[in-house]
Amino acid sequence: LIEHLRAGSADIRARSRLSLADFYVTNNVTQYVSYRIAHIQSAGGVPNYEASVNKIMRSELGQRVYNFGTKMLSLHGQLLPEQAGAPFEGFFPENYMTSVPSTIAAGSNEIQRNIIATRGLDLPRT
Repeated sequence: LIEHLRAGSADIRARSRLSLADFYVTNNVTQYVSYRIAHIQSAGGVPNYEASVNKIMRSELGQRVYNFGTKMLSLHGQLLPEQAGAPFEGFFPENYMTSVPSTIAAGSNEIQRNIIATRGLDLPRT
């Protein structure tokens, strides 16, 4: 994605720079949350709300990255792998369509937010 942007105009690079930086930072944060989960488990603990934080961040980051890539490629970004001329072999639209269910699978993100609220922030159940 970055290489494709480098080949584009300076205007497109300027508009995309903050989004790419945000994706990079969010990806690193989710990596460190994963390390925290592994540390908790290696110490014999149960990562209650940490696993929920990780699930939400990863599933929503995937959607945002694939959506960004699809939009960045404009109309051609909507071409699927089996269609001729699909940039990146249709990687972005196909993965965007499969990333949407990831916010529902393994407990919807709304349920995960409830877990974070009750177990991580000690908020009362409503």
